[in-house]
Amino acid sequence: MRVLSNSVQYESDDGDIVVAGHLNDLIELLYSHNFLDPSYCDIFILGHQYIIDSDSFFRKLKSVYDANCDSSDSEAKLITMRVVNLFKKWMKIAYLFPDMLPMFFDCANDLGVGSTWGRFLTKSLTSSGLTLERKLQINENGILPSYLKKKELEFLDIEPIDLARQITISDYILYSKINPSDLIEYNSNDSESNIQKLADSVKHLSLWAGTEIVRSKKKVRPAVLSNMICLTHEVLAMQNYHSGLSLFSGLCSTAIQKVPCWKYLNKKTLIKWKRLNELMDVSGNFSALRKELNNAQAPLLIPISILLHDLNLLNEMPYIYEDTDLLNFCKLRTFKGLWDSFEKCSESHYDIDLIPDIQDFLKYVVVFSEEEIDIKVDIMLAERVRKRKKSLFNSSKR
Repeated sequence: MRVLSNSVQYESDDGDIVVAGHLNDLIELLYSHNFLDPSYCDIFILGHQYIIDSDSFFRKLKSVYDANCDSSDSEAKLITMRVVNLFKKWMKIAYLFPDMLPMFFDCANDLGVGSTWGRFLTKSLTSSGLTLERKLQINENGILPSYLKKKELEFLDIEPIDLARQITISDYILYSKINPSDLIEYNSNDSESNIQKLADSVKHLSLWAGTEIVRSKKKVRPAVLSNMICLTHEVLAMQNYHSGLSLFSGLCSTAIQKVPCWKYLNKKTLIKWKRLNELMDVSGNFSALRKELNNAQAPLLIPISILLHDLNLLNEMPYIYEDTDLLNFCKLRTFKGLWDSFEKCSESHYDIDLIPDIQDFLKYVVVFSEEEIDIKVDIMLAERVRKRKKSLFNSSKR
């Protein structure tokens, strides 16, 4: 690594890719005229909370602006312009930092229009181009499909394609609410966070898939299994790999694989099941699925389990290199890559209306625990053995 004044480290002697540095020097690079890394500012602004709180970062930018804005020196004017551009970059993604907006407004009010920075800040905050929140164009009162009558819906009442659409739009709404601070502050014990809601939905959908099968009556159980396979196929056809993987996991559970109705599936459903197994093959760390994810274009939803795996790896990276006492800027670069994956999901646009009746069905579905599903299957198999023994006994008496 190339070292600059023992305060900034670069990836190579002839490169401009920063890998570490002291905080003040990293901030100075943001408005340095001889620094050429085009992605540096975007990476710093997006992940700055890893190395400095937003209020302190804002104040540092303000102090640089104040020190140079009234100077006639050409270098000072250049620095002023770069700080203004930095703040504009920040404000363009203001919807990603909702907790910071009150701070911006309070500062603008405190300074007033009598100061240069106050006028600039007020103008930026009242700009017609400022986006304070992510705009979701979703109709929340979609029309119930004509084949469904308003009644208490059951799983077999709803076509797999319609269920898949409602599951997907619900997932998309959760993904769209995630912001960079959620990733940086993620805590698996916080059940109210949108990330954890997505993580919890994995097990919920997986258990629901098994529950619908084991709680159904024997005569319709093959139809329920077939529809659940078709639902998984339809969800994946929408490139909702998040819920697709969850449903597939439920169908692959040891208990559900024992349910004696797989042999009644028709050829068309078996072909779909085979394709699902090929895509979700665990060999090579889900290499087939990862390949499809890499080639997929928006709209798509990446499995939260994959994103959380990458987030855990990111959190294991040190904040500071102990041997040099420099901040690890590679952590911010890695965070930018992870956020790009989340944003690829949140910026996907699914042209789907929310249908309240189907949403209510999904919200209030019965979900058994793994133990309950195991018990139901054991009872089912024991009853089958009992009937077989009884049949053999009756045959022997004849």
